[in-house]
Order: sequence, then C-alpha cells, then structure tokens
Amino acid sequence: MLSITSSLLNSIPYTKHNFFSRSVVSQNESYSLNCNMSSEDKKFYMKSIANFFDLNVDDLKLLKQIHSNKVIVINKREQACDAIEADGLVTNLSGILLCIRTADCVPILFCDQDNAIIGAAHAGWKGAFGGVIQNVVAEMKNLGAKRIKAAIGPCIRSQNYEVDKNFHLLALKNNPESEVFFFENSQYDNYKFDLAGYCLMLLKTLNVIVDDLKIDTYSNTQLFFSYRKACHDANAKGDKDQVVYGNQISAIMIDAYM
Repeated sequence: MLSITSSLLNSIPYTKHNFFSRSVVSQNESYSLNCNMSSEDKKFYMKSIANFFDLNVDDLKLLKQIHSNKVIVINKREQACDAIEADGLVTNLSGILLCIRTADCVPILFCDQDNAIIGAAHAGWKGAFGGVIQNVVAEMKNLGAKRIKAAIGPCIRSQNYEVDKNFHLLALKNNPESEVFFFENSQYDNYKFDLAGYCLMLLKTLNVIVDDLKIDTYSNTQLFFSYRKACHDANAKGDKDQVVYGNQISAIMIDAYM
C-alpha cells in the first residue's frame, strides 16, 4: 500500500494520517474507490483503509461532499455523517478517522500542535472561494486549537488546470487577492489557475503552518485519479459521455494524546 505522508504532520506524535493513492492494494482499479465499483469492492477498499489505521470500518467518517463551505464537528463516536452534505470535518475524539475524497480538488489535513484537535477539508475552487478552509480552522479554534499545522495533498496543479475568462473574473470578484494565482495562457486564450497556491495563501493568512506535498494528480494518473484528465481522455476518444473516474482518500486521526 502506497503511504504518502507529510513530515510536518508526522512531527505531531499523537496523530496518524495518510494521503492514499487511487488503489490501496495494487494498481488494479477493482480495488479503487471509482465510479464503477461494486458495493463489495467499495467495502474492500474502505476495510483496507481501516486496517491501515488499525480501526473498524465504522470508525471512518466520510461526508456527502458538495463543494460547499460547510464543516461538521464530530463530537460522538457513533455520529454518522456519510449522508450529510458538507466538505469539512473536525474532531477532538481519538480513534476515529476523518476522511476526504478527492480527484483533483485539494485535500487538506489539519492538526493542532499542542492539543488533540484535527480537521480535514475538501477544497475545490467553490469550497476554497466559499470559505471551507476558514471554517475548518474556526471550528478547530472553537474546540481550543491554538497552533494549527496543515498539509496539502495530491491535487491538480496549475500547469494542468486551465480555466476560462469568466472563471477568472468570478474569482477576482470573490477575492481580488486571487489574481496572483492566475497565469495567462495565450495559446488557448484562457488562464491556468494555481488552486493549491490559493489554498496555501489562505492557510498562511490564518496563521496556519503548511506543508504542500506538491503532487499533481493530472500528470500522475497511474497513482491518482484525476477527473479533469479522465474528461480530456474521454473527449479525445470522442466518447465524452463515458468518463471513468474515481476518488482517492486522504485521512487523519488522533491516535493517542500524550
């Protein structure tokens, strides 16, 4: 199983985390969290993640992600959230795993340096501009977090993230400071957008110490799902209605509090 971690978060002894690849067992898509998988394969995938952290499947907390700024605080071990529409998770409970699904969007895992408080965010452009990062940090602080660290995992990077002029104008209207994360792409009369860089800026503005793993999903599809790459491949084959894609999981837990 491919283990991708942040040295910054690894320095916090009471947590465990991992940015999983598209497959937790092999490169066989039948073991990946993809759109065509059977319920049995999905159970196998989630059980593999639970086993990686020495947990039960019921200890994994996932959301019905909708590209929002909504954040759920897990304050009971038995709390179910897989049907809740939200894009951020926060808890101070040990032994449960906060899980985020992504396939180009930015997965961010959070942990307080001194207290047993963790968070996870699914930050697509809508969530990033809508405030999901700020809301995760706010909920962590509500639980007592003081010195927050975070890691940005595999996501689409600016060299592969083309956006049109209307997107550029919408972003500037939402936050004029986003201008520095757009790069003119004269060949196609559009822009390339650094979503991870924008998220990094927001985190630093919130005084969060950040580790960006700088891994691109689009150019590493043997290891990671990329929705945009899947769409481009389907269009190139003239079969845009047959887009095969999936999601990898990023996860963090409180293991033991010293």
